[in-house]
Amino acid sequence: MSHAATKWAFDQPEIHRDMKPSEWAVLMVLADCHNPVNGCFPSQDYICSKTNLAERAVRDQLTHLRERGLIDWDAVRENGKRGSNRYRLGFEPDFQPANSAGSSTGEIEPVQPADSDSFNRQNLPPNLVREPVKEPVEREREREEKGEETPSADAGQVTGEDTPGTAAFEKRVMRFCNGRGFMAGPWPDWDTSSPGWIAARFAALSSEERLEAERWRDPYLLDLVARKKTPVPVGVFFKGKTWTGLDAGVLERAEKQRIARLPPDERARPEGWAKCLGPVGMARLFAELLDGQSKGLALSKPFVSDAELREAWPFLWRFRALLRQKGGAEFGPRWHALKTAMEPVPQGTETLAAWKSDFLERGWLWLAEFDRIDVVYCPAGGPAGLEPFEQAVRGTNDDASGREAAE
Repeated sequence: MSHAATKWAFDQPEIHRDMKPSEWAVLMVLADCHNPVNGCFPSQDYICSKTNLAERAVRDQLTHLRERGLIDWDAVRENGKRGSNRYRLGFEPDFQPANSAGSSTGEIEPVQPADSDSFNRQNLPPNLVREPVKEPVEREREREEKGEETPSADAGQVTGEDTPGTAAFEKRVMRFCNGRGFMAGPWPDWDTSSPGWIAARFAALSSEERLEAERWRDPYLLDLVARKKTPVPVGVFFKGKTWTGLDAGVLERAEKQRIARLPPDERARPEGWAKCLGPVGMARLFAELLDGQSKGLALSKPFVSDAELREAWPFLWRFRALLRQKGGAEFGPRWHALKTAMEPVPQGTETLAAWKSDFLERGWLWLAEFDRIDVVYCPAGGPAGLEPFEQAVRGTNDDASGREAAE
């Protein structure tokens, strides 16, 4: 993600007053996908999933954006097959707007739906173009939606999500509006209001009030759906602090609905349950790897069979089995306390490459599952952060850790 791209995209509705919310939403996705080094290669399906728009609507909005002179794209073909477009954004130094009557004025003319092949892209197997690497702050809602653990900020660290004017703050407002990560879905007719006006109303709240607005969002909307009532505009919800006048019963009803929607196995999860590949589970794994290393445990080769792994390193075998069978386990309090010592390392980064190399040198097993997820949780600071992490593990070692994974 490029903060410069997101900031640029967020300012466009103020410049182009006739920009529709759906058009702006597509532009924000493109900006979020932009990588300063590798460019912008989101697939059409990805844009649809992020905007909740149909394919045809996405194609139309892309055409409008190009007509405005805000974006352009290059068709990509490999071995005669169509690939994801390479999008170029207006803030890039070498950007040249497409030749169009509307690009110089910012006004757009009626256009036919864009059915050209240049939009109908699909990633080629193997997918050499990754979808955008997400920063932790943007992934937070999606992890919550999937039931995964969310990393906590270090003590004293301020995240941009609560700082008005930052890209992370604007994304937070957008999530509130489009419902991504929320049970009740999009706020009805949110796109009839100016995004800037909505963001300004949210910024006017205190940090505590923003959290309260988010806590009451779903209960408020679900209660109105049940009573067949229409909610106030989202900006009015912020400005009037509507949640302060709601009955606490709507919170209880919303929680019951949330639990009812969970798969049966998730409803019965014990306290302390967490994903094996989340920050808690990975803290447990790294602690065991370090402990095994101190005992002289190591694998002689990077790829081993189940039988070889079970004999050489029983804990790793049990951990991998739990991961593949259940996806998670019950972890003791000490491992939950260590999740703040972990950080998400995105795929394709130098830091993750350094971790892979470090695993190989130490004789640790690099699980195949690590290459199939967007981020791998590792001790903060890269391989150099293992020493302070080990000290943190020793600091949380107590007799009250409870039942733990793979033990």
